[in-house]
Amino acid sequence: MKNFELHPLYRKILKEETQRARRLIFEYNEEQIWNLMTDDEKEDALLSADDDMGPDFADEYVDEDWLDIPDVIKNRIDLVTLSKRSKIGKYKVSYVYRDNMGEKRNAFNEEHEITLDDINKSFDREATSLENLLRSVIEKDMGDSINVMKFDSITKL
Repeated sequence: MKNFELHPLYRKILKEETQRARRLIFEYNEEQIWNLMTDDEKEDALLSADDDMGPDFADEYVDEDWLDIPDVIKNRIDLVTLSKRSKIGKYKVSYVYRDNMGEKRNAFNEEHEITLDDINKSFDREATSLENLLRSVIEKDMGDSINVMKFDSITKL
């Protein structure tokens, strides 16, 4: 085949591999994960590396940038696992939804939180809108018994 780049199967595989590569790059950006963590989460991470290495790292490095922490300590911390709890943002939302009986209803001023884990579960992380992330979180919180139709308001808290 002369122009294999135009073949639909080639394009599909290329798209899947590109998405996989983006996912890997996103997952292992430790500096970004560190910056999104709260001080308590940072302390927990530093304490996990503090088995028998002497002084308490949590007190010493909790306010430091990730790149300023010595490699000896960073190599003992698995931020990818710890980041699953990292909060991206908390939002107050009002929306219209359809329940499992097919009736339209309204929800007002509910608070929902987006975490790094929610973003990781989305199909195309970089292209997923805030509305789609919130829709997914709300429907999951309700046991997939509702279908969010539209948002009337979204306010970051």
